Amino acid sequence: MGERHAAAETGGELRPWLMGAIGCVLAGAVTLGTGSRIAMRIAGMLTPPEFIGTPTVGGNIVGRVTIGGSIGLVWIGALGGIVGGMIYLLVRRWLPKQPVLRGLWFGLLAILVFGRFLIGDGTDFRFADAGLQVGMYAIVFLSFGLLGSWWAERLGRGLPDQRPTTAGYAVVGAVTVVGLASVVEPVMRLFR
Repeated sequence: MGERHAAAETGGELRPWLMGAIGCVLAGAVTLGTGSRIAMRIAGMLTPPEFIGTPTVGGNIVGRVTIGGSIGLVWIGALGGIVGGMIYLLVRRWLPKQPVLRGLWFGLLAILVFGRFLIGDGTDFRFADAGLQVGMYAIVFLSFGLLGSWWAERLGRGLPDQRPTTAGYAVVGAVTVVGLASVVEPVMRLFR
């Protein structure tokens, strides 16, 4: 009987963490997946005619929107939500308690983790205005931060209270600075 009770307690302790992670996965599908499709569509509409039909680094064709491609982006967004959810659940206690600030900082961390991979060598950013594309993707990631943190907290009711520490703030601050340094170079390369 004691083992069953201990197992129930452990399951009860894991449930908020799992539900919080599910919140980030859903937010990833909605914001990273669907948001990326919207950003790509806007960029596609603003692409000069000479680039229409050009293959991208990923093998897609500029100007062509497919259902399979859209579904693929939603899946990639959900997978990004898994990684983002793990990051959020690890660092949430060091993020600001105020929900909007917490979400924006989490979104900034998502930009810093995924931004370099998104930009790659910058090849796909040559088809339309690079500044507009960087801005749209920044909005996508900040939206993921806001929605992901909000859903993680709502669905993950029972997560431990946030008890920020000075050391924790220092760690998140250092990660932010290092991440910014890693993203600045590829972004600046887009504008050369």
